[in-house]
Amino acid sequence: MIKNIRLILIVSSIISSLIFGATLNAQESANYLDLTEIGVSAKTIGKGDVQGFNSTASGLFENPASIYRIYKLSTAAFMTKFMGEATYQNIALAIRMPVGVIGVGVMILGDDQIDGRDIKGKSTGYFGYSTTLYKVAYQYSVSRALHLGLSGNLYSMKMDTLKGEGSNIDIGVVLDGSVIDVSIVVKNIISSAKINYSDSYSDTKNDPDGINSSEGQTENLPLTTVIGARYKLKYIGLYGQIKTFGDSRNILKHAGVDFKVPFIPMIAFSGGYKEYYKKAVMIEGETGEKVIKSGTIGVGLDLFGINFDYAFERTMDNSSYAGYLQKHYFSVGLSF
Repeated sequence: MIKNIRLILIVSSIISSLIFGATLNAQESANYLDLTEIGVSAKTIGKGDVQGFNSTASGLFENPASIYRIYKLSTAAFMTKFMGEATYQNIALAIRMPVGVIGVGVMILGDDQIDGRDIKGKSTGYFGYSTTLYKVAYQYSVSRALHLGLSGNLYSMKMDTLKGEGSNIDIGVVLDGSVIDVSIVVKNIISSAKINYSDSYSDTKNDPDGINSSEGQTENLPLTTVIGARYKLKYIGLYGQIKTFGDSRNILKHAGVDFKVPFIPMIAFSGGYKEYYKKAVMIEGETGEKVIKSGTIGVGLDLFGINFDYAFERTMDNSSYAGYLQKHYFSVGLSF
């Protein structure tokens, strides 16, 4: 017991230094789009996008420590569309090993029908855009209550002649109590790691100075800290979460609830409240840090280990892009 307490204190100290150290050293610069900010699964989004309490393989995108809940094997998939054009999807797989759980996953956001324009506004044809996140995670349980996780992230972006690549690491902790669970995760902990761009763009006639090329440019991988808690009752779960994201380190708040119908445990309903930065979802190309507030509702069906989930999100800010005011999410998971 004393050994576990010491380990908890060490982990908490490391996480605190990462959180507050980043606050002191933050500098204003461009941040790369973190796909996990869009959402990981319909089940999580339905309860206000409170992360770290997923029971399927997609939990490795939220907190690598959370995949301790995998009994033997789990797989999960998620897909949605934004503004009727860009497709967002992910798939994950987690397997219990003799010691710990390993997981792999990939997230992709893309659109292959973007109308290209030159510097004079003339159409140059259609091209594709995609940004991809690959994750490899490992989880180790110190005790029944204390679970640790580590994931490696590989980022890749392609858009016409532009390519970007980078890598980073997430660390996570889950404390599993009899009534209260706590999830703590720090994403992109290596502050010096960046997305590095290469650009084969070449138009010496119209752009002799190469000002429209992104060759050699970089973007930061935003440090994100997420601390959440769940209070468990017989049929109801109450959730709360605070998140700091990017350079500003301002706090974003999330809250949610889910409940199962008595005597029909296969059906669950959820609702929640979430906040996020407008720039994290690339609305109209804006890069400011205006906080957008949303309400969510969800419903899930568990058929002997096969989970089907649907979530609906309504943005409370009517000044946002009209096609982004409301969104529908679907996900499926399999665990045994």
